[in-house]
Amino acid sequence: LIVTATTIGSLLGTVSASRLSDSSGRRGTLLISSVLFLLAGVLLGWAPTVGVLIAARFLVGVAIGNAGAVVPIYIAECAEPSRRGALSTLPQLCISTGIFLSYCVSLAVSLVGGAGSWRLMTG
Repeated sequence: LIVTATTIGSLLGTVSASRLSDSSGRRGTLLISSVLFLLAGVLLGWAPTVGVLIAARFLVGVAIGNAGAVVPIYIAECAEPSRRGALSTLPQLCISTGIFLSYCVSLAVSLVGGAGSWRLMTG
């Protein structure tokens, strides 16, 4: 359920991104996503119960869905036509690099161990 909360949140975030982007604009939607990421990170690091952890993961998912839908469009609208193709690949490259780095950090934290090490990996 903890992992699924992110997936459900990203589904909701992706579906709502179009309407939110039309009402708040691309930059406004990205600002909202950034605030959700920040709030979710604080909640993930603090999470006193499993319920709070699930809610924080859900918020992360909503932010992922919103940002994932809006960032490529925003880049395509802002980039010069000659550089648009190259710049449009950057979000996916950054996502893949971030996933790889999160695996590396999780491995390092798990090797150090400790009762609260899961908080470092999630928050």
